[in-house]
Amino acid sequence: MHILLGTKNEMTRRVCQEVAAGLSMRLCIAETLEDFLLNLQEHTFLTAIIDLALGHVEPIKVVQLIHRTRPKIPLIALIQKMDKNTGGQLYTVGVNYLCHSPPSFEMIYSAVTATLNSCQRIKHY
Repeated sequence: MHILLGTKNEMTRRVCQEVAAGLSMRLCIAETLEDFLLNLQEHTFLTAIIDLALGHVEPIKVVQLIHRTRPKIPLIALIQKMDKNTGGQLYTVGVNYLCHSPPSFEMIYSAVTATLNSCQRIKHY
């Protein structure tokens, strides 16, 4: 099982690597939005984690781009600053879990395991 991570943040990368290792999963890391979308298009992942600061694109548009590529992939979004309006819009366009960036181990672990539990009933994306 694989997780796709899109981030340039070293702390986020380390936390996600620890979570993936603890769950016996492989973590694929993309450091640009373009590489993230290309990996998403070319490979199969159980879930995707995207740092919305990765591209210089509005967070809503980033999520829309991801869901144009893989409409049903469970998506965990990391965001540094968020207001209620932005959070609501992100959930509306398809974010499954929204976490502050940089995330804690517990936050990512909880989101990924929730994704695993929901995907046990559904095939990989």
